[in-house]
This record gives sequence, C-alpha cells and structure tokens, in this order.
Amino acid sequence: MGGRAVDHAIRYAVRGRSGFSLERMQEPTDQVGAGGGGEAPGDGASSADRSARLLARELTGDLPCVVCKYNLRGLSIRAVCPECGAAVRATLLALVDPQADELRPIRFPRLTAWGLLLWAGAQALAALVVWVARLAEVASLAGAVPAVLGRSGAVAPWLIVLAGVGALGLVRPHAGLAGLRSAASLAGVVAYLALGYLAYAIHVRIDGNTPTPYVDAGHLASLREMLRLMWIAVAGFVVLALQRNLRMLVARSLVIRTGRVERQAPQALLASLAVMGGGSLARLAGAGTGESWSLLTIGGTVLVAVGAMLFTIGLVGVLLDCVQARGAIARPPLSLGGITGEPRR
Repeated sequence: MGGRAVDHAIRYAVRGRSGFSLERMQEPTDQVGAGGGGEAPGDGASSADRSARLLARELTGDLPCVVCKYNLRGLSIRAVCPECGAAVRATLLALVDPQADELRPIRFPRLTAWGLLLWAGAQALAALVVWVARLAEVASLAGAVPAVLGRSGAVAPWLIVLAGVGALGLVRPHAGLAGLRSAASLAGVVAYLALGYLAYAIHVRIDGNTPTPYVDAGHLASLREMLRLMWIAVAGFVVLALQRNLRMLVARSLVIRTGRVERQAPQALLASLAVMGGGSLARLAGAGTGESWSLLTIGGTVLVAVGAMLFTIGLVGVLLDCVQARGAIARPPLSLGGITGEPRR
C-alpha cells in the first residue's frame, strides 16, 4: 500500500469513517459509546484540518514496531522505524484499531478473557477425550488397548460443566446489553448442566458398563442414541443462546474483524450437530430392526462420525478465535488518538 493510500486510511480512522465495520459481528447499539458517530454536515474543512494536524504529530504513547518491536514513541507518523526501517504508518494500520474509542469498556476484562479461554478450551478438550475413547474402542477390536484410554470419555462431563463456568463471562461482559439478550446467554450457561448430565449418562453410566458402546451397545443401543439426540438438541440451544455475545467479544480483535484470520461461524457448528443428529436417528432406527449391522446402522455410524469430526474441528476453531481475541478483551485496544494525543471527540 502506498503512502497516499495509508494517509487516507488514517484520515478515515480519525473522522470515524474507517472502512472496517463491526456490523457483521456485533450490533452498533451494543458497542457504540456516547462519543461515537459520524461527522456533522458542513464540517468537512475542519475534519481535513484535523487530519492534516494529526499526520504531522509525533507519537506521544507507546507503540511497538510491527516488525522489530522497537518503541516508536516520539517519532512522526510519517517517519520510519530507526531499527528496521518499517514505516510507522504500516505499524499504525497493523496495530491501531480505528474503532477503539467506540468499543464499550468491559467490566472485568482479564476475568472475562480467561473465562472465555476456559469455556472454549474445556469444551474442545471434552470433544478430544471422547475421540480418544472412541478410537480406543475401535482399536480394541484388533487387540488389547490400555483400559485408561477406553475410559477417557468419563472425563468429558466434568469438562463440559467446567466450560459452563467459563461461559459466565459471556452473559453480560459490559453495560448496554439488552436484558433479554443477557437472559438468553444465562439460559445457555445453565444448559451446560444438562449437557454435563447427559454426557455423564452416556459416557459413564452406559459406556462404563459396555465394552464396545459405539460399535455395539447391545440392548442399551436405543437408549444411548436417544440420550445422544437429547444432547445434540441441548448443544444446539447453547450455540444459539451464546452466539451473539461471542461474536461481539471476538469482534474486539482487529485481525478477526478485518478478516485477516478466519472465524468459525456458529452456523457451521449447528450444521455439524444436524449431521450427528441424522446419524443418531438412523442408528436408532437400525437398532429397532433387531439387526446388529443393518444398512441404517452403518450409514448412521458414518454420519455420526463425520458430524462429530466437523463439530470437534469447529470447537477447536472457536478456541483459536478466543485465543486470538484474548488480548483485545483483556486490554483496551490501541486507539489513534491515544498514541498521538488527539483528544477524543
């Protein structure tokens, strides 16, 4: 990007007209503060003068170079880093959030950031330990497998409940959220108790007493599939209840909001749950035929495996999103006015 284009980008950021938009990931009514908004008609000349003054300013706040981390404090916006030669304007575009002053402050930023990581990490780990148990079950058909691997799924219910504790940070992270929206998020958090109980019934009560519960659960096959269908329904409710506040929080990360990294859409998680549900219905119908491995059972088993794999990938993606957004949540993002001394309008 040439110098003139960078100057234009900085001017737009100063005037509150940055090309970056929060609209796809969060509602403006939830994030825009009292000082936000566009310029009033007729103030074009004053805005241009203000932008020109800003471009000539020196950085009064700390700003690490995006290439070598040298502190650019005291340099002009038009200067280059004395250590590596990278343009200061490149660092501004990479690190400074043009909408930082519009984001509402989070009440307990560090607690919210770590809660978000706990929520995403615990549920991703729960999915992974279930995969370990299922793979150990399949491997046991060919030979002896350590019993601890086959019982690893018993940890999943407690990890799910732990994820629910972390999800408390999604209920009302900052002021200005509608009461109904916070109530929906709280309902999603409470639903983790039901998820944990259903996971306990499946992975402890049934799987603990069945040598090969996924391959052949015997007379408990129908009950296991019904419990899994209930688990899928509750998991879908949790995704729907938490998705808006999750999008709002991860949108505080500039690299996520501007599309520099991929995000995991809640719709992908819902689609994978739908695939799992279809597989469970097929397995349930197959169990009703009385045959051990009917076509319905085989097809359903494949669908459940594919849906579970996609769901696990989605959970890992959500975890990566939360890791990326943690810094922006735990600390106020850098604003252009904050490092140039430009007063907030």
